[in-house]
Amino acid sequence: MQKINLYEASYATIYHYPACNAFFITWLRQANNAEYRHVLSRAIELIESYNISLWIANMQKAGIVSLENQQWFREDIVPRAIHAGIRRAGIILSEDAFNRFYLNNTIQKTKEKGFEVEFHYFNTPDEIFEWALRMKLELADQ
Repeated sequence: MQKINLYEASYATIYHYPACNAFFITWLRQANNAEYRHVLSRAIELIESYNISLWIANMQKAGIVSLENQQWFREDIVPRAIHAGIRRAGIILSEDAFNRFYLNNTIQKTKEKGFEVEFHYFNTPDEIFEWALRMKLELADQ
């Protein structure tokens, strides 16, 4: 599947997969606070530029996200992503218990705020790409 490299740093990469109109962020290591905010702010800019509807995140190497950044993500990034057109998110889960707690907490609080985003969980990139292609077709029918 063709991918377009939109962002690359030592801590994360962002690719656009035109075939499924998906945005794929892969965390390569635990990012510090500035790196975390930089890549996610850049992600929003790219989502808006490419009119993307699917957010895919590989969290396997993301490590621990600070409480401050968790709150910032929920209160700033999630509303901006939804406003930009994100309707579904696919997540490749980390084995790290703290990272899983962060994700579960974020998703619960997102739902509590009434944001309508579907979250789906996967173990491998292959699984997530199959899902992304199906979602593109579903979103096109809506």
